[in-house]
Amino acid sequence: MTDALINKEKYRDISNNYAESWDAVTSSTDYLYLALMDVVDLNFLYPEVDLLNPFYQSYLLSVNQIQTPSSLLDAVRALNTHVLTRGGYTTIDDYYEDNKGAPALTAKAMWQYLSAEAGYDIADKYVVG
Repeated sequence: MTDALINKEKYRDISNNYAESWDAVTSSTDYLYLALMDVVDLNFLYPEVDLLNPFYQSYLLSVNQIQTPSSLLDAVRALNTHVLTRGGYTTIDDYYEDNKGAPALTAKAMWQYLSAEAGYDIADKYVVG
């Protein structure tokens, strides 16, 4: 590892933050869905008539906007490209494995997903949680 290459702890911290961020974004629709179901469960005509469509449309718009993590992929790509270019690795898995005898670097499942979306596969054996 050279001074030109990010250290593994910082890589892990950055990748974990991005994974948790995307996790939070995607799970936010769960709360919107619960609010929608609360409206459905009102069982009063006027509140349902007044609220159902706006809450349903809000839910649909949010779900449609977060179906793809495209806004994050340039950063994911940049971090993984940095590792390959500056570290001289052929694959991201090589970077994860190269720990000089220490346990291999691990990633969150959501980072594996984001990396794959950006064009960088991470083997399942390096994924936790």
